[in-house]
Amino acid sequence: MRNNFNNGGRGIGRRGQGMGIRTCICPKCGYKVSHERGVPCRSILCPKCNTPLVPDDGRMNSISSEDTKTIKGTASSLESNSSSSRSESSHMEVNEDLCVGCGLCARECPQQAITIIDKKAHIDSSKCICCQICAETCRKGAIKLVG
Repeated sequence: MRNNFNNGGRGIGRRGQGMGIRTCICPKCGYKVSHERGVPCRSILCPKCNTPLVPDDGRMNSISSEDTKTIKGTASSLESNSSSSRSESSHMEVNEDLCVGCGLCARECPQQAITIIDKKAHIDSSKCICCQICAETCRKGAIKLVG
């Protein structure tokens, strides 16, 4: 049977998305591993820092040196925040007046600590490691580290 996509069997699907994600990456240290079809990236833990991997959509590769400094700062912040000496008063907080419920933060959270309820982000503090990826992802600036 002939397909109607006229793509010559190259695997180029809807809207030119290609074969999809080819690697999974650690948002903390940058460790990469080939994506295995049918296995969600978030189900794989980084062997270096034990952080759940995220799909590598190319954003980590196309960053400036200033962004690299920010990522390294976030990584060191993550190490100190995820340790047992982390202050219990430090937590991520959502400003519900600014949050539009788009779900970008929930999609990018490596701990799957964010859910969208009634068009507002809610962070489960028992899962959150205060890595601040959600705050960096939020286009409205609605998420901040408090404490």
